[in-house]
Amino acid sequence: MLTINKIITPKQSGKSNKKSERGNYLPIDYGAFDKYSKRQGGETIERNIQWYRMWYTFLKLALELEQKKIPVNNKLLKVNKTAYKQWNLNTILTTSFDKWWLEHRHLFVLEQVQIVKEIDDKKDYLYLKIPTNRNEQELFRELKEQLKGKLSEDVAKYPFSNSGTPYLSCHYQYNSLVMNINGKTGTQILDWCNEKYKQEIFGYEQSVSRHLVKGRKRLEDVCNLVFP
Repeated sequence: MLTINKIITPKQSGKSNKKSERGNYLPIDYGAFDKYSKRQGGETIERNIQWYRMWYTFLKLALELEQKKIPVNNKLLKVNKTAYKQWNLNTILTTSFDKWWLEHRHLFVLEQVQIVKEIDDKKDYLYLKIPTNRNEQELFRELKEQLKGKLSEDVAKYPFSNSGTPYLSCHYQYNSLVMNINGKTGTQILDWCNEKYKQEIFGYEQSVSRHLVKGRKRLEDVCNLVFP
């Protein structure tokens, strides 16, 4: 039985234009949590912060299963402690994501543009001389031309996989896993998800089983620093 990881009830939007025909508030559109929403507190991260929260959530579940020796796919999970060394794994089971993020956000923030006073002779940087007495709009256009073909894509220290998995899938797979581990039947999981997400997440019990298989595979992957 899980005692640390709990079901995450989908949040409601709270906006009047999000009401269903029955007058109930619809859940937040988790599809909005895409990889293009990169700004967080004036800094740039690889994806919307909710993706990091979900990564943390799956990792926390894997850690509890490892601690309690609850098997997944008939084998015990083992989180790669070396790969997650800077995440302070020993604190995760007793720490909320928000508190943990405050202390570890520097691991995920991409290096920012800054004004340099002294040249750092490294191949990872490109130096430009920018006149300060120029029109901003024209200058940005020239900068874009100067940088064309000289920059790579964002390289994060802890990158997400390229699986293309939607955030919503991670959300209900996590909930399904928690309920399944705690003894809920496929029918109970189906009914709960379809009610709480205000849509037909699962059409029949067999679809629950398929997503549980995917969720277990995601748990194995997260142990090795792969998400989603």
